[in-house]
Amino acid sequence: NFAVEGAVRKAVAARRAGRGSQPAGCATTAMSLSRAAFYRGRDAVTRLEHGGCRVSLANCTAVLRAALERWEWPLGDTAPLTADQRVAVEQGLGPLLAATVTGTSFLKGEERTQAVLGMGTGPARAHLAMVEASRTGEVRARFQPTTAERVAAAVSASSTLHLHWSKVLYGNESPYVSIVALEEKGSRPGRVERLWNHAYKQSEQVPTSVFTRTELNEAGNDVLFCGGIAIQGLVDPRSPSRDPQQA
Repeated sequence: NFAVEGAVRKAVAARRAGRGSQPAGCATTAMSLSRAAFYRGRDAVTRLEHGGCRVSLANCTAVLRAALERWEWPLGDTAPLTADQRVAVEQGLGPLLAATVTGTSFLKGEERTQAVLGMGTGPARAHLAMVEASRTGEVRARFQPTTAERVAAAVSASSTLHLHWSKVLYGNESPYVSIVALEEKGSRPGRVERLWNHAYKQSEQVPTSVFTRTELNEAGNDVLFCGGIAIQGLVDPRSPSRDPQQA
């Protein structure tokens, strides 16, 4: 608990210092402090409000491991993951799962979110993976091992990533759907995380940042950690003129 609290305090401080932009080092600060506590516990989502921000901290390690095993990825005593499979899990599937779960935790009751990761544009656009999560904790995933090579290419090379993001909310006759794309050149890691932050910037009225971390063991046949932290800035109702990006 102390590790999580320290992570949240440092992450919130970095988020506020960034004034709405992507705060450099925030993900490393938050996740490195919280991993030790998460390693010793089970999957869980912790939600709290601190310093004018609403925070969701999620451990999805067992969920990611279970999803990979059910889709028959080589884990455990079988052969280790290939290089492409490892990149797909650590930079694609894990971040998609963690970001979806943390964002869904801000909803109410049995509201739920579905996130589909894809690449390409127009008719050639391909869906690569899907995660569906409910506010009550139910999670479904479609992580087909046959897409590993394409996921690895999408998250580690110059390409257009897109996110098809739908939310089933109380009082809405149909899901709220948002489709965003992120085109980048080069091979910087963290593309799925940046895609989610781009989606929040384009689609959400409340300023939101999300940070994720996924790690496999050295042998490449087990999930050591998968988790994320999402931070939303809250506007003080007593100060209607306050810039929400600085909340």
